[in-house]
Amino acid sequence: MLGEKLSLSNINSLRSFEVVDDIKEALEKTCPSTVSCADIVIMASRDAVALTGGPDWEVKLGRKDSLTASQKDSDDIMPSPRANATFLIDLFERFDLSVRDMVALSGSHSIGKGRCFSIMFRLYNQSGSGKPDPALEPVYRKKLNTLCPLGGDENVTGDLDATPRVFDNQYFKDLVSGRGFLNSDQTLYTSRETRGYVKRFSEDQGEFFRAFEEGMVKLGDLQSGRPGEFGGMDCCWLYFLTWDNYSAPLAKSEWILVTCWLMDEGITIHAGLAAFWIMTNLLSSDHERTSDYEYEFGLFPATGQKVVEQLMQILLVISGVVAVVVGYATESFRAMMLIYAGGVVLATLFTVPNWPFYNHHPLKWLDPSEAEKHPKPQVVAKKRFSKK
Repeated sequence: MLGEKLSLSNINSLRSFEVVDDIKEALEKTCPSTVSCADIVIMASRDAVALTGGPDWEVKLGRKDSLTASQKDSDDIMPSPRANATFLIDLFERFDLSVRDMVALSGSHSIGKGRCFSIMFRLYNQSGSGKPDPALEPVYRKKLNTLCPLGGDENVTGDLDATPRVFDNQYFKDLVSGRGFLNSDQTLYTSRETRGYVKRFSEDQGEFFRAFEEGMVKLGDLQSGRPGEFGGMDCCWLYFLTWDNYSAPLAKSEWILVTCWLMDEGITIHAGLAAFWIMTNLLSSDHERTSDYEYEFGLFPATGQKVVEQLMQILLVISGVVAVVVGYATESFRAMMLIYAGGVVLATLFTVPNWPFYNHHPLKWLDPSEAEKHPKPQVVAKKRFSKK
C-alpha cells in the first residue's frame, strides 16, 4: 500500500523495512493475529533510541493497522525538509502536540542521515536568492558543498548531526552553532518561537530526554478515527457469513468467503468455505498454484445483509440447467425430472426451520468499516499452503 514510506519527504531515504517484516513474521508464528505492525514500529523506535544511548520508556500496546493508505495524506502530513518553524508548529498543533513536543521530537534527527537532494536549495539557492542559506556556518557549508556539489548525485547521504550513531543532545548543539543539516532543523534555532527550547535542550540532555519521552508517548496515542485491524493476513480480504440463532449440526461453525491476493506470485484465490472445512482442507483446490503463505482465519460478528433466498435461486437455476443438459444427452425425461426434483428439494431446505439455510436467518457480510465495533476475531484455523 502506498503511504508514508513513499511520501515525498521519505522516498529513497528510509531503510530496513525488512527488519520490521522479520519481526512481524516471528510474532505471527508465536502469537498469531495479536501484535499489529503499528505496535511493532512504535516498539522498534523506542528500542532504537534506547540502544543508541537515548531514553527508554514504556510503550502502550493495542494499536490496529490501517485498512487503507493514502499517498496524498502522507504527502500532506509529512513535513518537507524545506519547512520553516511556523509551518512545523501549525502542523504539530493539528495533532495536539505542543511547540515543546515538536522541538523535542525533531531531536530524533540525533541519529541517521539525510540525502543531498534535501539540502541542494540551501547550498545554492536558498529562497530563490541564488545564494546559500546565511544561517549555515561557513566551515560546515564548505563541507556540505564538497559532499553535495552542484550537479552531483543527489542520493548521496550526509550525517544529520556530528554524532549520527549516538542518541544525544548533539543535534541541538549543532543547531546553536549553525550546523543543522536540514532547513527544517536549522529553522528551529533561527525562529523566535522555538529558539528557547533548542538552547535549553542543547545545555541539558536530561531535559531533552524527558521531553522526547513525553512527545513520543503523545505521538503513540494519536488516533486516526478510522477502523483498523490486527495484523496476520497481509494480502487477504475475508468476508464472514453468519446465520443467527441456528441449531443444526452444521451450524457449529460460521461460513467464510475468502479472497486472497498473493502479491508476490500474482495469484488470486476465491473460496466459500465452512470454517470446519478449512481445518482439514487446503484453501484452494488448485494445489499447484497456492504458495508458501501462512494465514490465520478468524470469525467476527458480521454486519450488513445478503438474504439466503439468493442462494436458493442460484441453486434452482443450476439444477435446472444441469437437468436439461443431462436429459438432452441421455434422451431421458425421467433423468431430467429426477435431477431437477433433487435441486428443488435442496432449495427447499433453505426454508426448513432449524437448518442453517433457514430463510429467517439472513446471511450476513462483514463490513470492514464496522470492524472497530467488534471484538478481536477468534482464530479457528491455521494452514500453510505449499507451491510446487
